[in-house]
Amino acid sequence: MNLKTFLLKVFDQKYFKIFLIFTVILLGSYLRILHILEKGGDYETYRNAVSQFLKGKNIYENTVKSYIKGDEESHGYAYFPTLLYLYSPFYMLSKKIDISFNVLYKIPVFIADLATGLLIFSILFKKEKNFYIGLLGLVFWLFNPHLIVKNTYVLTEPLGIFFMLLALRYLGDDDIKSGIFYALSFSFKSFSLVLFPLFLLKSKNKFKYLIFCLLIFLVISIPFMHSYKDFLYYLEGSFLVHGSRGAQGRPLLGYLSYQIYKSKYYVLITQPLKYISLISGTVISFFLYFKRKISDKYIMSATALFFLFTLSPVFTKTYLLWLFPSYSIGLYEYLLSYKNKYGNGNRIYVLYFLLLLFFWGFYGYYLKIWDTNFAFSEDGINF
Repeated sequence: MNLKTFLLKVFDQKYFKIFLIFTVILLGSYLRILHILEKGGDYETYRNAVSQFLKGKNIYENTVKSYIKGDEESHGYAYFPTLLYLYSPFYMLSKKIDISFNVLYKIPVFIADLATGLLIFSILFKKEKNFYIGLLGLVFWLFNPHLIVKNTYVLTEPLGIFFMLLALRYLGDDDIKSGIFYALSFSFKSFSLVLFPLFLLKSKNKFKYLIFCLLIFLVISIPFMHSYKDFLYYLEGSFLVHGSRGAQGRPLLGYLSYQIYKSKYYVLITQPLKYISLISGTVISFFLYFKRKISDKYIMSATALFFLFTLSPVFTKTYLLWLFPSYSIGLYEYLLSYKNKYGNGNRIYVLYFLLLLFFWGFYGYYLKIWDTNFAFSEDGINF
């Protein structure tokens, strides 16, 4: 038996594959646990919001007032209350045992993070029963640049991303599950809003899908329905205040326009860009669907999210994580359509790896230069 035959036989062994999965998950978990005591800038916002919520106060009143004052650096909790419901038991537990809430509130994020990676693996594996393609998707997610390059693990994105991916998984197969998971994803962070037209398009029973989306919204809104005033504060503080945000973070288009054209006037078009970023991806993905006959839901979702984050004037360090699952799955689906053309699938697999690596490298590079003096003012962009 020559070396090549021996290696192929080893790589195809069931227990070797289990060992690889276990090793990747264990290492990914270890790198996250290293940051278990780390506090992020939003920690106090979450802690105060949970504390005030448990006291029966409407936290969104202060949120709305902070935005009215233009105090965007220290505004209140500005998301739907799903995070509060999730974090409240951990906050109460931290008061009873000698473990900080800062540690406990990372537990659901950690679980959702690992679950997202395993879901990516599962979806990719089912495409062609190719274990190593699924493993590559898992590695791509678990060792993302936000963790490796930025060397931090302060985020809540995996919660919303996990439910968004579950919603996509069931889209077109089970409208009830798809509607429930989509609404839950939206309730953690509202990026999935840009995918709403796609979900309507691909749902078999659109009425059933919408009913279950609405049902989840009503359930999570119950504590804020005591009065008309409370409900208005809730709607404005959890969602509508984001419409008043100016350019924040390191918007991709703003950075590129300055580097390539030395243009300082990106700031002048940030308001229309907020709306263009929401609709452009949907328009283009629908064009692919109706004109190019590209109907894969992961390709269409990756397209919508790509244009959202490319054009959005609000762009933080974790935003591109939302693109990871759709990109890794949609890219593979797109490349598979060319498999018959190339005959041997090895070229497809190599190209898939290189394109994943390119995206990883770009995101890592952008995070690496994140702390470069890059600011917005009335005069435009300044470095």
